[in-house]
Amino acid sequence: KSTVLNDFAESGFDVLIDLSPADVFLAKYLTGVTRAKYKLGKFHPEMVDIYDLMIETDKPLPVKDMIEHCAHYLKLIKNPDAHE
Repeated sequence: KSTVLNDFAESGFDVLIDLSPADVFLAKYLTGVTRAKYKLGKFHPEMVDIYDLMIETDKPLPVKDMIEHCAHYLKLIKNPDAHE
């Protein structure tokens, strides 16, 4: 019932990138209730209905590498011809 959490959830972000570990319930909850237009995060079977784009990797990645993956795929979505 925190005002800060409510304000965050009500914000109309264009993109929300969830880089939190899979076991952080509060982050997953906020991702689910936020009004962000587009939600992106690491693949997790319980989040299929929440995220618009999920990134699955063979092994855990450092946050820096995950950010690079997110940026790469967001650029492809924004400009699909950029990868050619």
